[in-house]
Amino acid sequence: MLSSASPSPSSNTSNIQINNTTLSQLFINQRLIESFLRKSILLKIIEAAASQYTKNYQQTKRPEDTLAAVIVQLPFAYKDFLDSPKELLNLTIDEPIQFMNAVKYCVYSLIRDFVKQTSSETGLKSIDIEQVHVQLRFIGLPYQQHLCFDPSKNLYPTNLCSVLGILTALTEPEKCVIQTVWFCSTGCLRNKIKKNSTEAPQCNSCSRSMSEYSKLRSIQNYHLLRLVPTGFVQTPIILDKVFRAVLVRVKEHNYNCKLKLGGRYLVTGYYDYNKCGQEFQAWNLINI
Repeated sequence: MLSSASPSPSSNTSNIQINNTTLSQLFINQRLIESFLRKSILLKIIEAAASQYTKNYQQTKRPEDTLAAVIVQLPFAYKDFLDSPKELLNLTIDEPIQFMNAVKYCVYSLIRDFVKQTSSETGLKSIDIEQVHVQLRFIGLPYQQHLCFDPSKNLYPTNLCSVLGILTALTEPEKCVIQTVWFCSTGCLRNKIKKNSTEAPQCNSCSRSMSEYSKLRSIQNYHLLRLVPTGFVQTPIILDKVFRAVLVRVKEHNYNCKLKLGGRYLVTGYYDYNKCGQEFQAWNLINI
């Protein structure tokens, strides 16, 4: 009989050290972001969203409204980062997904504290992190060569970057689900929150399909855009170079301008490798 080799003590120690370092860095990142939020106008936006959530429950007094989505739109500005520790800006540009996750946790912590502080007035005592949805926008990233994404190189960056291109195609406004809330109608008194899905989950107690609180469904509009790099129009034929269009997903809170075919747009965003498809996730879109 073959016995599997057990991990050596040195290997276990090494893994523990790596985990501790990662957790320590996550804590540092969250502290930096929380400090940034508290010193900026963004704190007022977060408090307003939390206040709206508690007021809505006070008015209806329906138990299911305690599970409603709390949507917080946060417009970050590049210039505001210049007065903060450089580590914060580096995190935002180098690891946009980590930055976004850390922002969500910090926003959740602030909303949770607000709910606890007002619990004697509202009757609400807690909130789940799954109810908090941060809609982030990043404004004013300078157009720099090392932050530009060139599709012709077939290199898909993981950092925050910019795409300058001409709009050649776009979809009609499409809807994506932000959150749905479900209950068990068999008497189990179970509830469940789901993100980005309308598929009925199964009850953990009786294994039957749950029913949705349809009035609590939160949705958002978005467009899919196809941008062709401006270099394709200026110099369409270059030896050993193939121009590729970029598929961009832009949500309604990420732009204020009109989307017109033939228009020239600058998009700031990133590639999300956690999702299927080669879509560039926009954090900001402006007309040039």
